[in-house]
Amino acid sequence: MQEKIILYCGRCKKSTRVSHVLTGCEETKVLPNVQISCTHCKRVIRLKKFTEGELIKNAKGDRFYV
Repeated sequence: MQEKIILYCGRCKKSTRVSHVLTGCEETKVLPNVQISCTHCKRVIRLKKFTEGELIKNAKGDRFYV
């Protein structure tokens, strides 16, 4: 099992320099009420409805593109 998933910008494919440590519960909300901005293209991302199950399912290795 992975220990953490690193979040990447889906538009420019660069790292947002934010990672999420997995708890093991797939219903846990991921970074609620947190605003992430891409350091390269300045896109602003909010993870309102994402759960750990969705992160694990859609991750490519240890990377998740938002």
